[in-house]
Amino acid sequence: MEIYFDQSYSLLLILLCLISAGLISYFVYRGKQQQAIFSSFQIKLLIGLRFIAFFLITFLLLGAAIQRFKHNKFKPLLIFAIDNSQSLQNFQTQADEILNQARNQLQNFDVEFWTFGEEARQNSTITFNENSSDYSELLQSISANYMPSGIGGLVILGDGVYNSGNDPVYESRSLPYPIYTVGIGDTTIQMDAAIRNVKTNQTTFLNNYFPVEIDLSFSKADGETTKLSVLKDDKTVYEKSVTIYGDQYFQQETIRLQAEASGINNYSVILESLPNEDNTINNKFDFTINVTTQKQKILFLTHGSHPDLSAIIQTIENSDSYEWDIRSVSESPISYSNYSLVIAHQLPDDTRESIQAFESLQKSKCPYLLIISSGTSLPRLNNLQTGIDIQQTKTQENAEPVLNKNFNLFALDENLEETIKNWPPLNVPFGEITPNQELQTLMSQQVQTIQTGYPLISLGRIDGVKRGFIIGEGIWRWRLYNYLYDGSHHTLDELIQKTINYLILRPNEDNFNVYFQTEYAEDSPVLMQAELLNDSYEPVNEPEVSIELVSTDNKSYSFIFDKKDDQYELDMGNIPSGTYSFEAKTILGENEYTETGTFLVTKLQIEQAVSSANFQPLYQMSANTGGKFFDMENWDKLNDTLTENEQLKEQKVKQLAYQKFISIKWLFFLILIVMSLEWFLRKFWGSY
Repeated sequence: MEIYFDQSYSLLLILLCLISAGLISYFVYRGKQQQAIFSSFQIKLLIGLRFIAFFLITFLLLGAAIQRFKHNKFKPLLIFAIDNSQSLQNFQTQADEILNQARNQLQNFDVEFWTFGEEARQNSTITFNENSSDYSELLQSISANYMPSGIGGLVILGDGVYNSGNDPVYESRSLPYPIYTVGIGDTTIQMDAAIRNVKTNQTTFLNNYFPVEIDLSFSKADGETTKLSVLKDDKTVYEKSVTIYGDQYFQQETIRLQAEASGINNYSVILESLPNEDNTINNKFDFTINVTTQKQKILFLTHGSHPDLSAIIQTIENSDSYEWDIRSVSESPISYSNYSLVIAHQLPDDTRESIQAFESLQKSKCPYLLIISSGTSLPRLNNLQTGIDIQQTKTQENAEPVLNKNFNLFALDENLEETIKNWPPLNVPFGEITPNQELQTLMSQQVQTIQTGYPLISLGRIDGVKRGFIIGEGIWRWRLYNYLYDGSHHTLDELIQKTINYLILRPNEDNFNVYFQTEYAEDSPVLMQAELLNDSYEPVNEPEVSIELVSTDNKSYSFIFDKKDDQYELDMGNIPSGTYSFEAKTILGENEYTETGTFLVTKLQIEQAVSSANFQPLYQMSANTGGKFFDMENWDKLNDTLTENEQLKEQKVKQLAYQKFISIKWLFFLILIVMSLEWFLRKFWGSY
């Protein structure tokens, strides 16, 4: 321990304090008047008291402090996480018992309790009712909320079955603290017949046949026979006998059903339970399909064939929602009213037919997507006032796509930004490009390393009509590279389909529109958007928009849309599974507008798909991090194992601490006592 001073020349200042205190004390009692009252001993005592008080006061003014090392003890932090998913419902008693004993046994640690399932939460209520198990979400949440060096260890109580998120074994490899796992559940393979998954189209058309792919699995049921049925509104529409060959048997059934009614159709796939089968929850799987009455017709208006058109047509052909025609501008006048969207390629050029065809398209108020390429006459395009003005300074340039993160006309794939980095550039006209202010840029141009800010793909509504512009050619190469890097055309197909879906006007489109999905998952919020247009087709959001939601069991819910920018948004949160119909209303001026629709909230069934525990991931996580795995019978040895781990010992931290003398209370009382004693003695000995 040593004394620390804020000022320089501290020793000289202390000496000055001593001299000052001594001189002041001496001169106070040196006079003949004092000597006449007090004896020599009394004067020396009073001088000493005055000296001590004055020196302590001046010493404190120097800001002196004690500098010493302080030893603190810390309990190690231990995180105890419990799987809160439905797969542990049958073992709730055992889990509660382990948890209660853990609270009593782990007194030597600073324990913080977490639950995980769909989400990881701290100090959450344990209900065992969450619809999925995401171990990786738990590990990521802990890493985000704690310093890794501050964690002594992690204990995970679960059955090892994960059906959401990343592989927890891989996620655990980089963790600097040990993971101790307690396996709970039954790993014994029981007799079980299960529907693992059902795949089908989201949308089909009335009276069309649509495929349904059903994945079945069977355990410990060799030689048994069961029945597979498909029901629509409690009416059997398909039935087949299934014979099981082997103790671990997998079978895939592909059937075709006819869409006999428009709207959302609810189906149930049911697998008849086997004798002595305990888990029958996974013997049923519900799915829905949206049946529409007509397809959207798309016209390709062009001079001739081009690989970019082929790339878009291949995307359209993957969907049952569209029909398409291809026409040349040289053909007889075209009735655009028969089409929901026109995709115009290399138009307009300098020919009279091309200019007339494009002028007719603009007058028709039909939405269009214009692909501008080397065959497009830019002066003619600028004269037609389409919404894009291009002042070309030289012939062509290669421009790479850059995603606009603020684009909000429709939701973008979360991986799109990374994926397009692998796509080749488009061949674009080089020059100043000015889009109409009503257009939003989906992708902008990057020429070599310079982001020009000029649009590459733009969409929006101009004069009440939706228009889109792709300023460049070479989309066919995007399709090839998408497959080269991802093994599929999914990203580009989804981008093109969402662009087309936005541009196509619905048959009942008017001044008020509600945008929603026909199907939501039970664990996802139900999100909607609404758009209100005045008579000039300008978006407004002053009036309130209300919506009434009614379920099939006649429960009703009322909501008010939130206003954001010039649109409306609504987040209903998570609502119970089932089919819902809605009616949205608003009033603008003297006009009342309504929109109706139906959607489905599907029930998650992934927790029921697996009937037995799987301790292997738990064991591997512990092995990766230097922890240990325990089963239910031996879990009580966990406390001993934790106590033996040096990383989980009580920690002693040596810390350099400063304490200023002026903050020491006993010094204040010492000064007070010395000064009070001097005053008392002076009075007692006769001084006034």
